[in-house]
This record gives sequence, structure tokens and C-alpha cells, in this order.
Amino acid sequence: MATRKRDLFVNSIGMVPVGERHVVPTALWYSKDGFKVGDEAYFAAVEAREVFDNFKILLGEQEHGAANPKSVRLSDGKYHSIHSVASDYLRYLVDRAEAWISDRSLKKASRVIIAEPVSIHEQGAIRGDWLVNYRTHIRRILESRFEDVDFLPEPFAVFQYYRYGIKHPLVAEKKKHIAFVLDFGGGTFDVSIIETTATGDVSNSGRNSKPLAASSIAVGGFYFNRVIAEYVLLKQFNGKKVPSTIYEALRKFDEVRRDPHLKVDDIREDFQNFHKHFSNMLFDVEKAKIAVCSIITNWDVEYIPPNPIASTIRVPANPLSTNSEMVSIRLDEIEIRKLFLENIWKSKLIPVISNALQRASGELTGQNISVVLLSGGSANIRWLREMLVKFSHKSLMDADILELNENFQEIVAKGLAIECARKTFNDGTGDFKAVTYNRLCLVLNPDRRGGELVKFRPINLDGAEQVPNGVLLPSASVLKNRVDDPIRWKFKLSHPPRQRMEYFFMSSSFDPGDQTNLHNVMDSSILTPSGQSFDSSLQIQLAVKSDGTALPSFIYRSGGPGIPETMVSGRPFFIDMTFGGAAGTSEAYFGLDFGTSNSSISYVDKSSITVYTERAKDQNWETINQLINNLPYPIASPLAAYAASTASGELDLRGIAVIEGFLSFGAFVAYSEYLTKKGRSSSKIFKNFSQRSAGPLWALLKNCLKEIQGKNHFCKGLEKLLEEPIYSEVDALVTMVGQVKHEKSEISLDYMKAIRLLGNVFKEYCGDIKFGYFEDVQKRRFQSSYQGKFRLAYGAHTPFVDVLNYEGEHTFSEDQCILLSPDSGKVLLLEPLMFWFRGDPQSPNSDPDLFCYDIEDKAGFSFKLIGAKGKKILDEKEFKPLIEHLRNMKNEDQAMAILDNVSVLE
Repeated sequence: MATRKRDLFVNSIGMVPVGERHVVPTALWYSKDGFKVGDEAYFAAVEAREVFDNFKILLGEQEHGAANPKSVRLSDGKYHSIHSVASDYLRYLVDRAEAWISDRSLKKASRVIIAEPVSIHEQGAIRGDWLVNYRTHIRRILESRFEDVDFLPEPFAVFQYYRYGIKHPLVAEKKKHIAFVLDFGGGTFDVSIIETTATGDVSNSGRNSKPLAASSIAVGGFYFNRVIAEYVLLKQFNGKKVPSTIYEALRKFDEVRRDPHLKVDDIREDFQNFHKHFSNMLFDVEKAKIAVCSIITNWDVEYIPPNPIASTIRVPANPLSTNSEMVSIRLDEIEIRKLFLENIWKSKLIPVISNALQRASGELTGQNISVVLLSGGSANIRWLREMLVKFSHKSLMDADILELNENFQEIVAKGLAIECARKTFNDGTGDFKAVTYNRLCLVLNPDRRGGELVKFRPINLDGAEQVPNGVLLPSASVLKNRVDDPIRWKFKLSHPPRQRMEYFFMSSSFDPGDQTNLHNVMDSSILTPSGQSFDSSLQIQLAVKSDGTALPSFIYRSGGPGIPETMVSGRPFFIDMTFGGAAGTSEAYFGLDFGTSNSSISYVDKSSITVYTERAKDQNWETINQLINNLPYPIASPLAAYAASTASGELDLRGIAVIEGFLSFGAFVAYSEYLTKKGRSSSKIFKNFSQRSAGPLWALLKNCLKEIQGKNHFCKGLEKLLEEPIYSEVDALVTMVGQVKHEKSEISLDYMKAIRLLGNVFKEYCGDIKFGYFEDVQKRRFQSSYQGKFRLAYGAHTPFVDVLNYEGEHTFSEDQCILLSPDSGKVLLLEPLMFWFRGDPQSPNSDPDLFCYDIEDKAGFSFKLIGAKGKKILDEKEFKPLIEHLRNMKNEDQAMAILDNVSVLE
């Protein structure tokens, strides 16, 4: 019988909204009255530089308890430590999340899992102690709010989401997989290689996955912004010699941001001016980068677009002066691509990827990677995927690269929720508790005679497997029972270390000169006590703490009766290991993705997990999961909300919303096509349509289908609803919905049956018909035709990432809801019953909201907001043309036309 802990769905674990968003910018703005967080911080600030961001990386660089901690002067004129800024931000998120829980009478979360990068390996930069500092700061900030604060590396959370959340068949099927996970976020680029067995389980105390290798670098979206900003700043010189002081100012800018003791006020005045201007530029660069990348449709790195997508950035003509004239510099997609390929992919990401693959080579034993999983907000720069396809490494030759049609930024939080759920049913340990993710190797050099790779034989490490010479701990070693309990090995050297012992702890490497993989960079030698005698077999001891800090000691002579033990300790270093805190379960958990650019929170309680587990036994829930990703947004959104329902009181409401979502989409499409076929004949079908509920919707849908049966184009696939036995089943279903809705029936509705019935019809229907909206449609230069983009609106969440290129003789508004038949080149307009609306005219690149007609009452025409609670009553001024159209339809059905000659290409 399948165990419960294996069958969980991330769609059933909700994201906690903070304000109106699930994803909150990691940024603060301070004033004398307090501080603002996220979007509110940017709204309150006069200049972008007043907003403090990118403090997550600084937090790990700051040694906890340092005498002179890094502090920065912020917009309130006061100096704040990095720890206090992070504390303000994280406590704000937790406060809002707990308020959300309280409003819904849910169980308070007593434990929290925090996302973290894997150990950052970069020669000359931050190393393993970054994670020790990071964990210490976070635990100090949150330990008063939770019984336990735990951590999970971001790529492991990504893997959990792909495997147990969306249950992608390439990852979740019962066969052996080796997954290559890349998490490209705002501050770091993390890579991990994770293996499963043929049954999906491995032999490490019931764990289902084991990490083979990992690598990380402090390069992400912020670093790319820095690269772009420097390029744009220097571009204004147009080939002329750049003053050397500009380069000096750039170096000082980086130094101030990284040096824990250097403040902006400490540098000379012209460099302070530069710091102000360049900080503002970074904000503008981020917006321009997102604006350009969000509408790129061809990510081929060899493609030369005839009209490159571009944005402009305001740049100071004299960045060293207090008040500089500003000039607008154009930045297009070709320039961004070149910067990404040269400064990010080639110089930064390839070494990390290669390093991880090299580290895993000893564990892979000739096996190839089977699947590549992508995550992180910066993974939306899809040249990353294209370069991975071209990356010629033998281990990746047979790999499938998986991408999701949803926001990469939420994947880590959802993966944390999965791990929360699994911990509840796995003795509180989850899949990745106190487990190494790189081999721990040790090279010894006695008396500088030359490095030796010896055989280490464990003395008190149960279940230790056979490993090659030079390896202390293989990847995926489970140390949860050995935290604070020293581990010992025996070994023999060709020559005893009579004067000194040089030792090199390495990540999956045996080359002491490989500084990137060397753990004990600061100290790699111990002196031998004078006159020391030696056992024939020496010993090494590692005392590993829960945060991964390891204290090495060498035992030259074992103790006995009257004989003292001779032990010489080395300098502590950080092992590549996940957090090993105390195990324990909870009634409820938070999963907190504390990101460099954005943060988010997920929540799960024990009773909810039981519901998910019971559902997981029914194979139909996988069908729902697939439907969510493949159906149009107005259907997929309520379907995802239903899949997330846990309380019995929600099931009827959300189940009915799903049925009405199917019926309203079908009814509005059928009525819109009916208007194109009615000709001059008078009809009043819409006048008889009372409101957006199951009964009236089904009546509108079937009546319109019958009127145009056999002579329609966009409704051909929906005609199956008129066939038996489907027709009678839907008819009975609608009757039952009305009874349940008005509490006239004690019989529970079989929502699963309804979803299967309607879902299969609409999934097949959507195979040839595309739903979405046009954007950026402009007249072609010197021609009468138009070109632009058609964005496909599928799945339960914005942003929608799939885009087609459009050419044709028609212009379109971005507010229009569109049905497109690519093969025939025909377009059906769904207005005025459905429309897209961007509420903030100052944010042209924000995702639009979708509104569907609901009812006309005394207040006016009301439309339902898709994807959230709320409605919009049309204002006479703002929506006058739409209101007039609806009023005319209420009097008599208004003829429409199908548009032809609309060409779209990928």
C-alpha cells in the first residue's frame, strides 16, 4: 500500500498573500514614522536609491556578533545594521501571515522552513561561513516566534515541487531519475544534482531523494542589473575615452556594497554623488530588463530581430556631480542578450555548472542526467534554457529540460510547503535533513612530503558505504543522528607527521590547489607536539554541528590505562550539508522563501495534509493538475482554487465556481459566435440571460449552440455538449448545482465527476482554439498592415509567458478578450462579456486582470474578477462605450463579425 507521505499536491497548499500579492519585493523604505515594505516602499520613496534592497547577501557576509557590524544610513537619516533591516522585513512578513491565519481561524504555525542557497563556492569571495552567518541571523530573528526554525536549500525545494507538486511525469514516474536543478534567482545561482531510485525511494531511512552534488555563486538578477547599468552608463560616451574617475567610482560603489566597515559617508563627495545616481540607475535597469524580456518571443541566441525590442534608461551625463543633466540611453534585446551571454553565462554560470557536474562525476558512475529543472525569477531570461540546450557536456546529452508556464518566483515557496507537509508524516525530518550534498574529501600531506589519498575506515559511523581513497563522506550521507556526536575514522600514512600535518578538506576534489573547492582556505596546517609518538593507524575526528560547522581533530596516539590521548585540533570549517536542527513535528508550518529580489510565504497545517493525502489516492487528481496547466485562465483559475480547498465548507462554493467557470467560458464563446451568424434577424437571447450562474449559463450555452449547430467555427468542439449522454449528464449536473446552491438538496455533488466530464470536453476543444489577448500592436512602417504579439492566457496564474507573433490587417486593443484559430487565421472577439483591465496606468508592464460579465442590477453592470475575490461595477465615465454596448445588447442582440487574415507564428 502506498505510504501517505509520498502523495501530496502543491496545488493543495496555499500561498499566503501579503497585501494584494503573493510575491513581495525584498525591499524597505524608512521614515521617521517607521518603514514600508515591498511595493509600498517603492511607492513611498521619492528616489529609487532611498529603497534598501539586496540585503540578503549582505546578511550572510556579516559575521554574527562582530564588534563593528555593517550598518548603512537609510532614508530616515539613521544608521541601521543589516541584521535589524532583515529583522524588520521578516517580522513584517510573519506578522501579515499570522494575521491572515487569524482571520481564517486557522491553526497558528509553530514551525518555519526558510529557503537558503547551497554553500556558495567562489574563489576569493564568500564561502561556507556565509551559510553559518545567514542561519545564525535568521534563527535569532525568528526563534522567538516559532518553536523551530529550519532551512532547506532552494534547489532542493525546486526539486520537491517538480516531483511532488506538479507531479511532472518525467520526474514523478516510478523510474530512476537524476535531476539537474538550476535555481537562478535575484542574488544567487544554485545548482544541484539529485538522484532517485526506480521506485522513487532510497534506502536512507525512507528518504525519497538524495543529493549527489551542488554548487553556487553569488550571481543573480541583481548582478546582471549591475552589468547592464555599467554598460548603459558607459554607452553615452559613444566610443570616446571614459574618464578614469568613472571606473574608480564604479569600483568604490561595489566596495561600499560589500565592505562591512565602509559607509557611503566615508567616501569622497564625488563618489557619494556617483553612488546616488548609480543606485537610481539600477532600479531603472531592473524595470527595463523586465519590460524587454517579458515580450521577447524568439529566444534563439542566433536570431537577429528586424525591429529589436527596446527600452530607454535615464543616465546622468555627469554621474560625479550632485545635480547632473539626465540623458536617455536606448537599450535593446540584442544588447541585453550579448551582456547575458558574455558576462553572465560564459564567465559566471558555466563554471558553476561545470563544477557541479565535476563534483557529481564520482557519484554518477557513468550515468547521465535525465532531466533539467529550472527555477528562480531570473530563469525567465530564457536564453538560459537555450544555452543549456547548446551546452556540450556529455552528462547532459540525454536530458529533457522542463519549464513551467507559471511564475518561477513561486516555485521555491511551493517546494518549501511540500517539505513542510512531508516533515509532518516523516518524523519531522523530511527528505533533506542533515544530509551532505557534496563529497567530503581529505588530502593529507605529512611533513610536506607530498599529498596522499589514504583509505579512511569509519570507526563509529553506522552504515558507511565503501568509498574511494581520499573520501571521508560520500554525497547524500545522512548525519542527523551524528550532529554534536563526533565521528571518527582510522587511516594509515606512508610517513608520520613528525613536524606538521597539512590537511585539505575538499568538495568532491582531490586537488589542494583547487581553491574553489577547498574548505579550509584560512588554515590548512597543524604542528606536531615535540617528541610525539604515533600509533600505526592514526585517526581523524569530525565534530559536526547542526549548522554544518565541523571541527577537525587528528588523534596521533590513542589513550589507554595511564596513557593520555594525543589529539591536535585544526580550524573549524563548513561542510556542504543541509541544516541539521532538531527533528519535530507541528500542527502547522510556514515555508518562507526569503529571496534576494522577492519573498513569499506558504502555509500548511496537518488537517489539510490529511485531505491532500486522501485525495492523492484517486488518480483523477493528477488529471485536475494537468487540466489546470492546459485550460484557459478563466477556467483554470477556479479549478486551481478548488484543488486548494481543505475545509469542507469551501468545497461546495469552490466546486460550484469551477462548474460555472466552465459554463461561463463556453456560454460567452457560443453567444459571441452566435452574434456573427444571426444576420439581420431580430433576437433577444441576451435579454433573457439573468446572471452568471449555472442555470442561466447552461441555458445560454445550449441555446446558442443549437442555433448555430453545423455552421459554426469557434464552437465546433463544444457541440459535444449537445450529444448524449453528455447532454443529459450536464443537464442533471446544472439542476443539482442549483439545489445545492440554494440548500434544497442534502445529496453531495460529485465534483470530481463534473470536472472529468466538462474538463475533457474543454481540454479537447482548446487544442485548436487559442485564448488570450493582443499587445503592442502597431502599424508597420510604410505599410497598411499591423504587427504585434498575441499572449496566450492559460493556467491558473499570471504572468502568462507564451507569446505568438502577429501580422495582419487588423488593429487590436490590449483590453479585448480574444479567441484565435491559428490554422484558419480567424479571430472571435469576446467583448463586451469579457475584458482585460490594467488598473495602474503608471505600470504598463503589469499583468492585466480579467473580468467576466456577472449581472445587471440596480448598481449597474457588474463583472467578476478572475483569480481573486472581487467584482467591478462599471463606472459611467471610464466604461461608457462598454456600458452602451451592453445596454444595446439587453434591448436586442447586436450583430458582430469574425475577423479574418490574422497570421500568428511562434
